Amino acid sequence: NSNDVAISIDIDNYGNVYVTGGSSNSNMDMDFLSIKYNSSGTQLWVSRYGGLNSSDFAESVKADDSGNVFVTGSSGIGPATDIVTIKYSSNGDSLWVRRFNGASNLYDGAALIELDGLGNIYVSGVSTGSSTGQDYAVIKYNNAGVQQWIKSYNGPANGNDRVKSIAADNTGNIYVTGSS
Repeated sequence: NSNDVAISIDIDNYGNVYVTGGSSNSNMDMDFLSIKYNSSGTQLWVSRYGGLNSSDFAESVKADDSGNVFVTGSSGIGPATDIVTIKYSSNGDSLWVRRFNGASNLYDGAALIELDGLGNIYVSGVSTGSSTGQDYAVIKYNNAGVQQWIKSYNGPANGNDRVKSIAADNTGNIYVTGSS
């Protein structure tokens, strides 16, 4: 009976609907909140993720062709925030959780998640550099949650750079655009 905020929605090939965002917990901190509904609107499961006494907020959700669900967002307190990505099974069980803390140990925040046709997961957002401000950050995970690589982009004058959209093709190429 407090703050509940939906941020992202996706639909799988079976007509199931996935919603993610944030929800206040009993300590009044925010947790990731992800919900699965069938095509008739019946709630099938609810999953929460609360980091280590921190504020957690999911920003994006994607379902794959096998019924798995991927959620990404931010977790942390103040400037020490990490990118968190979670893989859920079709019945809402957490299969893996991955945290990314950038080199400066400052604000790292997820914005979007995308899947390619080969089963890879791409998380995009920002990572604060030690002298470059906030830079584009794109992390590639395989389906088992193993980080494959991380790429960043620092625009002119070391200003804040923000990813606004991400797309993947069926051959493993990823495209990112935003502001710099």
